[in-house]
Amino acid sequence: MQRNRTIQAVPFRLRRTLLTVIAIAGAMAIGSMSLVMWASFENALYASVDDYEEWDVILEFSFPLNDTTAGTLTSSHITDSTYISRIGGIWHKGTKEGFALVIGLESGQTLHKYNIDDGRVAHGPNEVMVNRKAAEEAGIHKGDTITIDGPLGSQSFTVTALVEDYIGNFFVDIDAIDALAGEKVYAGAYLETADGMASTVKKEMLQSPLVTEAQTRDSMTSGLFDMMESYGNMMYIMSLLGVAIAAPTLANIVFVNILERYPEYGQLRAIGYTKGSKISLLTVYTMFRAGYGHRRRRRRSSCA
Repeated sequence: MQRNRTIQAVPFRLRRTLLTVIAIAGAMAIGSMSLVMWASFENALYASVDDYEEWDVILEFSFPLNDTTAGTLTSSHITDSTYISRIGGIWHKGTKEGFALVIGLESGQTLHKYNIDDGRVAHGPNEVMVNRKAAEEAGIHKGDTITIDGPLGSQSFTVTALVEDYIGNFFVDIDAIDALAGEKVYAGAYLETADGMASTVKKEMLQSPLVTEAQTRDSMTSGLFDMMESYGNMMYIMSLLGVAIAAPTLANIVFVNILERYPEYGQLRAIGYTKGSKISLLTVYTMFRAGYGHRRRRRRSSCA
């Protein structure tokens, strides 16, 4: 009888300790995982640049340029280029409408690749791709017909794809810009340069009053990390702080509970339990009482 009372008294206390240990261990795991998440974010950012950006230098023009003016920006170190058209407008679909930031690129260009989640690249003046998030908010789907009102014209488009691209929310072939703006006008350009000449081309382009900003692909990637640096440092600090608090707290709880239960452990040893059998018994019985025993007591209380 004494043996049964001794064995049954231990799990009720150990259950509290077990739940506390699980909670603190979970906090430690979350803190540690945040470090892994940050490293994963860094890898994802590098991968997105490597997979979809083939340009070496990107230019931002001082004002919209036409073909003739943009053609004056040349360098012997440029091996390929494509102009970027960017205009604002209003999109319509039935009774719905909203702001449209329209990006125009040549459909055959390879310097900026679209991350197409569903569909194909838009070709010609009557097809458009839509940013996935913008499409979900607007209720636009692949195959829908929408109308975009530009600065100097209006055009109907068939949606050919939803894309994960955030330089705009509507993406068209450069030929569609004629219908919306009256002519092709460019806000910037993607440039591919000879090996090791990106910085040289950047300096050459910045000498022209037509260019307000130029950035190499490497500097863009490092710039993104610079913007996220404070956030990353905070994640590291919070993670280390969580682990630093949880570890001694967990050790203290375990130590205190062991001291409190010395008499009970001694009774188990006195009636013939070895260290190994005692640990096994307490572990199994604690888990059993924490689960089945709890439900059994709830049934008894409800019957009462």
